[in-house]
Amino acid sequence: EMQQLSSARQVLRWTPPVVLVLGCGLCVKLQNGGELSETNVVRAQATLDRLSPPANIANQQHLNNLNATGVTVARNVLASSQTQQWVTRIRELKSRPDAAVNDDRGRKHFWLTKKNFNEYRTELARLGGEDDDVKNRRSKSIKDDVCVLGKMAHTYFTAHGVTNYKLTQLQLLTAEPGSTHQIWHRDNVAPGLTAIVALRDVTTNGPTELLLCTHKKENTIFDFISNNLSVLPEHEGSQSLTQRDVYRPLLATLNAGDAIFYDSRVLHRGRGFGTALAGSKDDDTSRPVLVLRWDALTTPPPGTSMVGTFLNGRLGIVLSTILYIKNLWDIE
Repeated sequence: EMQQLSSARQVLRWTPPVVLVLGCGLCVKLQNGGELSETNVVRAQATLDRLSPPANIANQQHLNNLNATGVTVARNVLASSQTQQWVTRIRELKSRPDAAVNDDRGRKHFWLTKKNFNEYRTELARLGGEDDDVKNRRSKSIKDDVCVLGKMAHTYFTAHGVTNYKLTQLQLLTAEPGSTHQIWHRDNVAPGLTAIVALRDVTTNGPTELLLCTHKKENTIFDFISNNLSVLPEHEGSQSLTQRDVYRPLLATLNAGDAIFYDSRVLHRGRGFGTALAGSKDDDTSRPVLVLRWDALTTPPPGTSMVGTFLNGRLGIVLSTILYIKNLWDIE
């Protein structure tokens, strides 16, 4: 009888942690599984509206948003005709065997390098000045000057006391149906700025997913839980945000021509989509975007080792799962 009692105690001792681990594992699977719903899209768009100041692209409100949440949104950066020209460029690149491309998890990355940059001079010039004006600029790299998006980078780095920075990434990216989730990651562990410009409406077709406020240096996992999941801090740039906005991973569901900017330290990933459409030849189901990233010369990306990248990935899983569990108790 004593042996049976001891065995029962062992079972009772291990039952709670086992149930907890299994429950968390189930939540991770549910959080990662399935396609996004229209409800997800509507909620995300409401949050993005609150992060979209109506003024010019490099005003103080954008900087306030970046400081407070790590994310801001600029509407109508590209006109419809311009987004279509970029989409046409992607189609051309897909058919070219010499294109600088990297295929990762169902995403095709077309790098716009120094070698092929002149091919895109006209399209890039339209983002910030006439082509003749671009040709006459000699003080900086052409890639740093052509984009009005660079004005946001200037504002961001000035606020961080950085005078020497450069455009370190310029690529066209298209996510295809059947793509899988990226790992959670940071573009850089040091201050930097990334911009994603939607070339087609982004809804359920694999939007970027971001964890707000994870750019803050003081935000350990315990700070994240106690601060972000209790009472939303009162700070400039997020007065209109609600607590629910912060404890849901933000989906970058953008209209074509809109741009989302995020601090390179923000944990994020590209979502997979369209499992049922995998292998589809319908180009309209893909998610084409233009990606730009700026980094300080003294802190090139990613700024961490493979171990650091692995740990950031695990942290992203933990935080997104915590948000998912808390969201289960959210009653609209």
